[in-house]
Amino acid sequence: GWDQNAVERAARNHAAKEAQADKAKAEAREADRASRHERYLAETKKPKFGPSAASPVGRYTIDSEEIGSNWPDLARDMTLAIRATPTAGIYQADFDFGVIEGIMMLSYDERILDRLVARAARQECDSTSDVSEDDDDDSGIVGDDDDDDDDDSQNESSDENLAAGSKRKATASKGKATSGRYPKKAKVASAGQPEKSFVRLRLRDSGTGQIHYMVEKGTIKFNGPNLGSFTGEVDISGIGKGVIFEGQKISAVPPKTRDSWENYSEAAYDRARVGRWQ
Repeated sequence: GWDQNAVERAARNHAAKEAQADKAKAEAREADRASRHERYLAETKKPKFGPSAASPVGRYTIDSEEIGSNWPDLARDMTLAIRATPTAGIYQADFDFGVIEGIMMLSYDERILDRLVARAARQECDSTSDVSEDDDDDSGIVGDDDDDDDDDSQNESSDENLAAGSKRKATASKGKATSGRYPKKAKVASAGQPEKSFVRLRLRDSGTGQIHYMVEKGTIKFNGPNLGSFTGEVDISGIGKGVIFEGQKISAVPPKTRDSWENYSEAAYDRARVGRWQ
């Protein structure tokens, strides 16, 4: 017959070996991520690297203690990719945090960001009502600003790059305008201080596919002269308020995407909800 003690010892040994293998894989994964970040930083020191070294645009690996402790299996390969948009001073970030994925819109100027999000909400309402196509602005969230209220044109807004910071003087942008309407007004950070961008995000539950179309808020603070890392803090539906996450840049070139802010609208939520029940 079976020796009960031998069976229990074998089970313990097997569990210990599995735990050891999992630990080795995790350490190798972290070493690889650190190596990719170091290679990127080394590239930024080369003269040929160019101005992208001081740009937030690129791909980042993500770590979050809160997400990782609750969903360790899903949080192993979290990423965030930032790209420029046609609207000056506005960036779009696609993120995959394992348990959730979605879109962030970032800007150095919170007023521009909130106006852009508000305009997108109006467009989404119009798209579900019986309005003529001539009245609709199909340029998306980062398109033209001609449909804003007239009094909006009186507001000065900063649309400098997130990388502007202390490297640019406030006088450098006097007399210039963006989209023909917004005079540039550079915001200069204190020397040695990280660059802070404001964040608005929408997301989707990776497991259920449920879209959370209500806009969440947060900030991202970039570190160093080359913006090679950052610390973010955002509210995330289903996870909590003030969720902290950290990013390390591994490439100045973000992957291509067809995702958009509109893909996380209330209409998209309704379509996905109906699809799940069919």
